[in-house]
Amino acid sequence: GPGYGVWTPPGPARERGTRRRRTVLAYLVPIVLSLLVGLSLRVTNPEDMEGLFHRTQKLLASGDFAGARAGYEWLLAMPEQRLLSPSRVLVQIDEEQVNLRDAAQYQLANLERRQGKQLREEKELAAPAEQDSLEALAVAHIRAAAAGFTGLRREEGFSLRERAAHLVIDSYYEAGDFAAAAAACETLLVQFPDGEYAAKAL
Repeated sequence: GPGYGVWTPPGPARERGTRRRRTVLAYLVPIVLSLLVGLSLRVTNPEDMEGLFHRTQKLLASGDFAGARAGYEWLLAMPEQRLLSPSRVLVQIDEEQVNLRDAAQYQLANLERRQGKQLREEKELAAPAEQDSLEALAVAHIRAAAAGFTGLRREEGFSLRERAAHLVIDSYYEAGDFAAAAAACETLLVQFPDGEYAAKAL
């Protein structure tokens, strides 16, 4: 399967592999958090903040969702200072330059969606007895993404507001809540009638 090396057929061996990965993650999360604390002591300029954001992006890309969440939340907890302001540091999200604070908020919602998708990939390889619980977990994460993007869609001044409105639709659709997806389409058309995603929402 994606990211796991050698595929293991469903059954006891697969279940042991899943438990082993969870045990490894349980050990890794405190290590990641301690590293972030250590890095925080060295954040003395905007370049340090940008570097920490990029390292957190790599955690997300590798599937380390707990580590990525810790990184984004740490960045959001940074106070605004005259010479060290997260809202003045620009980073790239989907080929768009946005301030670091908006990027971290966006990626926290995006993290939930990506985790839901990964759980669905795991479901395809899991034993039948595990598939329903994995699907329920996947849907819960995707719904959490929809809630996160809904909050960002409502936030005045948020630089990725229209993109967030579009991802509310996608997330509800992926969660199988088609009524909520349709309502989100209507909201997008009201908020951004001439926007990039208006034609797709029709």
